[in-house]
Amino acid sequence: MQSLTLTTFPLFAAAALALAAPARAGLEFEKTDRATDVKPGETQVNVTFPFKITGDKEVTIKDIRTFCSCLKAQPTDGKMVWKPGESGALETAFEVGAFEGRLRKQIAVTTSDAAAPVTLNVDLTIPALFEIKPDQVLWMVGEEPTMKTVRITVLGADPVHVTGAVPSRNNITAAVREVEPGKIYELDVKPETTANAMLGLVSVRTDSTIPRLQKRLIFFNISRKKPGAPDPAAQPPQPDSLPPPAAPAEALKPETPKQP
Repeated sequence: MQSLTLTTFPLFAAAALALAAPARAGLEFEKTDRATDVKPGETQVNVTFPFKITGDKEVTIKDIRTFCSCLKAQPTDGKMVWKPGESGALETAFEVGAFEGRLRKQIAVTTSDAAAPVTLNVDLTIPALFEIKPDQVLWMVGEEPTMKTVRITVLGADPVHVTGAVPSRNNITAAVREVEPGKIYELDVKPETTANAMLGLVSVRTDSTIPRLQKRLIFFNISRKKPGAPDPAAQPPQPDSLPPPAAPAEALKPETPKQP
């Protein structure tokens, strides 16, 4: 048998290790972060995460978790088992609903080729159509039931008219005043009495052509304590309200009879 030389040994060892190594599998995403701007009229946004099976074994997608009912996700055609060399995508659908501003939604994908799930991020920017100041109206219990005003400003280029306001409580009145047609409105809210604590809302109606923006909710609160103030019930009792101290433990023990 021909002996191995120093020159041939590295090549022989590399080949032997390659044969002994287990087959490798891998589902690799092109990107794990995707960002999109939501248009004012969109009610659903679709974002895809392309991937490819780069190993030499098939890969099974075991679980896809979105952590929010507003976000759905599934692989192409619902296919869960992928062969080496195949390409596909994780397809997502986000329901815009009443969301506004900048949001990050996450998806955890568990596969047979990785010990930990892969986290995918969907970053969304949803423009606000209205500026509402303040976004909540507050009175304290026993306060004079004065009228308070909320200013509603249309931010988009197209005019939107506020057509009405309906309070959720009978002893609250709400009236809309037009300051600048299609652009600026003021909502006057007034309780009949502030004798009792109460929570509620005013449903503001608009003529927007975008269904999700045809109604805005403005909350009101008749409160026993100011927002952020400590709850008296949760505070420790003051020294003058503490009960008298208990008798020492020694005084409560019965006297032990002495042994003769």
